[in-house]
Amino acid sequence: MSYITQRISEKKQLVAETIEDADHDRSKALPSMTIRESFESKVEHERNRAVVTTAIYLALLAMQRVTLRSLWGRI
Repeated sequence: MSYITQRISEKKQLVAETIEDADHDRSKALPSMTIRESFESKVEHERNRAVVTTAIYLALLAMQRVTLRSLWGRI
């Protein structure tokens, strides 16, 4: 679980930096987006990456446990 906590902390830091940039007018609009849309897109992107990263990690853990159980049963 420390892996998951670490990844979430990293994403929170990136979102905090994005918010700070927006507060100090350092953000720039992405192509064909307003500054607000760009901000929302960046925050949502980091949130989604955190969710996907942790989901993949948990899926790999589950697969590893299933594999170990099936191997243990054959010994």
